Amino acid sequence: MDRAQLLQHFDTLAETPDAVVKLRKLVRHLAVRGELLPADKSKSDVQAVLADIKRRKARNQNRGAVAADKYQDAVELDEQPHRIPASWFWTRIGTVTLSSLGGGTPSKNNSQYWDGDIPWASVKDVGHSKYLTATQDRITREGLDNSSSNLILKGRVIVCTRMGLGKISITKIDVAINQDLRALEFPNEVDIDFFYTFYLTQTIEGSGMTVAATNSAKAVLKSAEQLDQISNAAGFLGVEAPTLEKIASLSTNDTGFEVVLIPIAPCNPWLLGEVASTYERITDVPVKIRRLDQEWTWGTPDRVARQRDIESILIRLAKKNIVFTGWDRDRYLSALTEAVKSEDAFSKYWANDLISKAKVEPGQYRVEHYLDTLCERLKSHRSKDARTMYVGITEANIYGGDNNYVFSLGTTAADSHASLMSY
Repeated sequence: MDRAQLLQHFDTLAETPDAVVKLRKLVRHLAVRGELLPADKSKSDVQAVLADIKRRKARNQNRGAVAADKYQDAVELDEQPHRIPASWFWTRIGTVTLSSLGGGTPSKNNSQYWDGDIPWASVKDVGHSKYLTATQDRITREGLDNSSSNLILKGRVIVCTRMGLGKISITKIDVAINQDLRALEFPNEVDIDFFYTFYLTQTIEGSGMTVAATNSAKAVLKSAEQLDQISNAAGFLGVEAPTLEKIASLSTNDTGFEVVLIPIAPCNPWLLGEVASTYERITDVPVKIRRLDQEWTWGTPDRVARQRDIESILIRLAKKNIVFTGWDRDRYLSALTEAVKSEDAFSKYWANDLISKAKVEPGQYRVEHYLDTLCERLKSHRSKDARTMYVGITEANIYGGDNNYVFSLGTTAADSHASLMSY
């Protein structure tokens, strides 16, 4: 598609889903191909410009600011990803880079290196916008001098080289960088705004440990249930960790035939989104995710972890009914330990495994009381539309009545219908 075709089909393109995002991407691709420019058959003296850049690069190479070129200047025809105007010329990024500096991280064990006046950028600071104007972390001059970090002058292009591949920003401030970033200095002949746009249209790929570590972090971000693991993975990838606090609050304006999914901590924000999209795909029923403003407290568990399994073993071994009223976790575990002393090795192994799990796993909560609490808190936020369904979702282990556990429990009262489910 060229400029004329873009204008001809603009109205149709503007009506497509995610039109703004798609049009922005299309315009970028057309721009870096020269398709938005009037026809120009003139030739520019590119070789003279490249020769001058090469001389300046040689001076920087002598200072160690840029590595020697690994490739020849020429970009062969079969390497060129698309056609360009006659006045343009394909070359390699390294050929027109005056300097390329990496960075490092001052020791986290030395407090004298941190919370200083020097902005210090890592992957999490890059790629959110075109210009880098601030960083989450700052270091001191002592931290800069005693690490492999480098102070990068404003006007440089910063790209991610290990984690967060494809991210790019242009510095608007002097900033120190860590080892996952590279700062590129271009001569005036290279338009860094064009380079920024061109870079965004490219697929940047890594190899080896970089890809393996990145893929592992993405898997953790999507599937981990522990919030600290999610936070660490997000930091590794340089993205913002999802949190329940960023979800919009419940509102009486949420009306119509739809499900309103309400996270009840503990709850994985990423998994919440997966549940919503999967339910929509299967049922064609719209799903919104909303949160309660009030803090949720579970209180003391009504059962210890694995309680029903332990009770079953104790009754079987004792060959009589046992009244467990008032038993706490220590009594359950000590009773199980004593009961299997004379049993075979397999029974002892199974009992010890059960004890190990019961010591670390959270207890169970009888759901009826908490369902009533959810319905009570929904009163001031509930839609008057009876078709709107409210479902609380949590990672907490719940059960109802005499059941070992329940997946969900709901109430169908006209003015307080809601469900509470566990995953």
